[in-house]
Amino acid sequence: MSSSDFSQAVIDLIRRCTPTFAAVELLVFLQMEGERNWSAEELLERLKPRGFTLTSIEESLRKFERCSLVEADGEGRIRFGPSAEMDSPVKLLVAAYHERPVSLIRVIYAVADDHIQSFADSFRLKPE
Repeated sequence: MSSSDFSQAVIDLIRRCTPTFAAVELLVFLQMEGERNWSAEELLERLKPRGFTLTSIEESLRKFERCSLVEADGEGRIRFGPSAEMDSPVKLLVAAYHERPVSLIRVIYAVADDHIQSFADSFRLKPE
């Protein structure tokens, strides 16, 4: 499975919302927990053995909210709840996580490398 095996929607999801395997892991955890509302602290308690920090969880949750992957209640707790537009790419991402995690990691790094290269290219001097 390479980046060409993923739809553009999944690549965009990785690029904008889940740029690390840890972020994907958090999203999958939320998806598996379904309708339960979580605070960042509760998530840390459950995920800390996997190497999560409160900061990493909070950063991912902010991205997830901006990307319409989670819903927040009035008390600042969140639960998995992708928008209709994001539902299909999320399902494909979750399937890749379960079925081909090593390939998914390769794609995440390839997307990150493309982003880094684009950033570096923006500093190249162009002939006038």
